[in-house]
Amino acid sequence: MDFIYLIDLVVRKRSKNNKTDKVMKKKFFLIIVTLVLFICVTWAQSSELKEVTPATANVSENRLIRIDKMIQQGIDSGWIAGA
Repeated sequence: MDFIYLIDLVVRKRSKNNKTDKVMKKKFFLIIVTLVLFICVTWAQSSELKEVTPATANVSENRLIRIDKMIQQGIDSGWIAGA
């Protein structure tokens, strides 16, 4: 509800109550700042994943095969939708 009013306020620049406008502008500003920070942190931490063998990653190949089978059974039975 607040977000829709905020968008309406920004797009149409309609003002009903000056105090409400200030609060909504602060909320909008905080949302934008949060999104920018999230994007910056995600971008800074992103790197290409390299494909390695299970032995290199210290993971049992047999365990990975069992996990694949369990996930496939979940998908086939409908327990995991659209995975």
